[in-house]
Amino acid sequence: MEVRAFLAALATANGRPVMPTLDVRDLASGRAVSLDDPAVLQRPQAHEATVSVAGQFLVFRPLSRASLDPFFGR
Repeated sequence: MEVRAFLAALATANGRPVMPTLDVRDLASGRAVSLDDPAVLQRPQAHEATVSVAGQFLVFRPLSRASLDPFFGR
């Protein structure tokens, strides 16, 4: 599911906009990195993002910088 559609579905279900917790890891090292780390923005496909929603953990691998834009409010 596209990230924007996922966030829209969360907002509809909760009756208000929701920004879930997001953790990002470098795939090669397993090291946790900040979402605004330049490496994440330059090579998003080299990272894995875990979204936490209502006690569930959803993992996705961003294929482009644009797939992370909704988490920056863009």
